[in-house]
Amino acid sequence: MFHLRLRSSNAISAPIRLIFSNNLSSLPNSSAASVQYPIPRDPSSRPLPPHKEFMWKLDWCASHIHTRVMMMIKLSNLDAAADQSRLTVLAARSRSSSSSIATTTRTCDAIIGAMCSAGRYSDAFDYFHYFFNVSNLKPNVSCCNHIIGALCHQGRVDEAVQFYRHLLTESSFTPNEETYIFLVKGLVDVRRIKEAEDLIIEVMSSEADWCSII
Repeated sequence: MFHLRLRSSNAISAPIRLIFSNNLSSLPNSSAASVQYPIPRDPSSRPLPPHKEFMWKLDWCASHIHTRVMMMIKLSNLDAAADQSRLTVLAARSRSSSSSIATTTRTCDAIIGAMCSAGRYSDAFDYFHYFFNVSNLKPNVSCCNHIIGALCHQGRVDEAVQFYRHLLTESSFTPNEETYIFLVKGLVDVRRIKEAEDLIIEVMSSEADWCSII
């Protein structure tokens, strides 16, 4: 198992991104290029269910939606939490303040992470697609790490790397420690040790602080 610690999410320099991207350029491109954040979801997936009628009558304040979503997640009622989380799109459109946008992103992160923790990966992919491709919200690195981790957990490492490569060139944020833990562990789990070692060496060359490798 790999234990690593990076100084900050900005520790991965631009050159190192290009090195890793070039080394993996032969991987198949399984993501559609027509959306902002192409994830390997089944294009034939059923559309998300319509909101329940009473949900539309609730407060659309981003912080209140977030509170309700977190409460339902804690109660293990993920379907109700997911339905509530979709109201955050309306909150983001009606209130464009920085605090509202940040809260909206936290809500998206929470429901996608909860779906992944419950092993409901298809639902996690569908909600990621709904929030960030259909509704044009902006994810943070944590939202994207959930997708990378889910793909690696399923043994779909090529798709995880493909998504990671897309983020390097298209997103406004940089990968962080968790991103690389998922990728390195995913490569090791499918016995692609050389690629995992190459990634470790490349990140080390960017002057990141590695705690230990076991």
